[in-house]
Amino acid sequence: MSRRITLSLWLLAGLLTVMTFMATGFGALRLPVNVLWSGSDETLRQTWLTIRL
Repeated sequence: MSRRITLSLWLLAGLLTVMTFMATGFGALRLPVNVLWSGSDETLRQTWLTIRL
């Protein structure tokens, strides 16, 4: 790939990461980011059900 395409993909990945962290902090659920990694199955299931409502 060309250098420009590679740089664009890295910037897009960085933007997506920043937006994900901002959405978890400022979103309607106020979901802590650590729940996504260390959350139990029950916690993640309740989060999914809340989002679907």
